[in-house]
Amino acid sequence: EEAFAQNLANRGRFAEAFAAHEKVIAEARRRLQTFGGTGVDLAYSEMLLGVTARKAGDRDRACRSWEAAERGFDRVARQGKLLAFFAAFRPGLQE
Repeated sequence: EEAFAQNLANRGRFAEAFAAHEKVIAEARRRLQTFGGTGVDLAYSEMLLGVTARKAGDRDRACRSWEAAERGFDRVARQGKLLAFFAAFRPGLQE
């Protein structure tokens, strides 16, 4: 579903892409609440929503999504569990 959302955004179908991203984020939240975990999947999905928002020219949504992603990555980092793959995105989110 996340790849589908990105594909829609790449084709300029932003309303559909946002809906698909929101579905992915809702599912990530549900899994976190149901099963626990670090929440890194939720943070990553928030970051990708921000990328789509930037492509769509929606600066406010992009900033909100990236701020949420950074908060999520920060929580995981403070637990000492943030993998380098995810940590590599943080400098761009922190600007």
